[in-house]
Amino acid sequence: MKNLLIIAIALSTVNAFASKAYYSSLGGSIHLADKYSPENFFEGSEYFTIEAGLQTPGTLTALTGLASTANANATTEGQLVKSVGEGRVSVLLGHEDTTIFYNRQNSGVALIQAQQNPLELGYAMKWDGFVVGAGLIYSKYEVKVGTVESESSLGLRLGISNQLFYTAAKLILEDKYSKGATTYKGATGIDLLGGMNFGSTSVHANIVSTGFTVNDGATADSKTNKYSVNAVEKIKKDNNEFFYGAGVVQSVVEDTKLKNKTTTLNLPLIIGLEAVATNWLTLRASVSQDVLLSDSKFESTPVNPLTNTNTSPGLNSTKFAAGAGLTFNKVTIDGLIATAVAGPPAATVQDINTNNLLSSVAVTYNF
Repeated sequence: MKNLLIIAIALSTVNAFASKAYYSSLGGSIHLADKYSPENFFEGSEYFTIEAGLQTPGTLTALTGLASTANANATTEGQLVKSVGEGRVSVLLGHEDTTIFYNRQNSGVALIQAQQNPLELGYAMKWDGFVVGAGLIYSKYEVKVGTVESESSLGLRLGISNQLFYTAAKLILEDKYSKGATTYKGATGIDLLGGMNFGSTSVHANIVSTGFTVNDGATADSKTNKYSVNAVEKIKKDNNEFFYGAGVVQSVVEDTKLKNKTTTLNLPLIIGLEAVATNWLTLRASVSQDVLLSDSKFESTPVNPLTNTNTSPGLNSTKFAAGAGLTFNKVTIDGLIATAVAGPPAATVQDINTNNLLSSVAVTYNF
């Protein structure tokens, strides 16, 4: 009975363009507009969103066997997108950038801090049939007494779009952390994303380059490059939307200190549905899996002679998610009802329980 009550509360919530729960329930498909990127500030009406829960699925996959950050990526954040003159301004509080989080999580530095009180400011305007915009990413934290500790980050977002195509760039210019004698420094991060629309079909490409160095011989320095191309087909009927897509993703993660390298090549397939049950209730679900091609190869060197591995294809990678939303006048509440993942790691099982119920919730007011 308790679980049914929790589900009822979740269903008494909404469908909103601007929420992590919305993206997560649809598998984070690449065709969904990124609310953090300035070329999308004119998508829909002006809004104010408060949300808590898991990050939107990022473009990077975490390494294994390394320490996690002190702060998990289950964050609370708020975003205001409001018209100012001919343009729109975005103020975003509390959002942890996925590239910075990925690098710090995999740095091997014990209890490293994530971004503290991150702030993002953005502006977009319409110009000759295009939407153009820019944004700033910033965080700063410092302990000056006792064990000296500090973190800082600085980045830029750029974007342009029209009805036929879009392109977006994220540049991480500064990513630093230090505690006592330990220092971590992220490399200049580049995340380029672009796509084109061909009727109901869209094609997308993504290039990511990032990395970090640590002044501690016990930890690994890293360099990551990732390339992906995806195509998504949307089918709309009776206000419902069904989509499916496939792509090719290659990533290379190198330990630049020990000269080890992990190369992966995947063919991800995703299927999703957003169905309008009533004029106030929307249901969403998605399932994704690496099909046919799921290769992973780890190569060590004489400097660090570890066991080489090569799997082709790899372990089960099926992922499932479901969500629901409800709209009441200008207020919407969006909830992620359930997620289920089947390895890797192999110990992860496909089940749905209260541990992932309402793991992400958002409340949005549309002006």
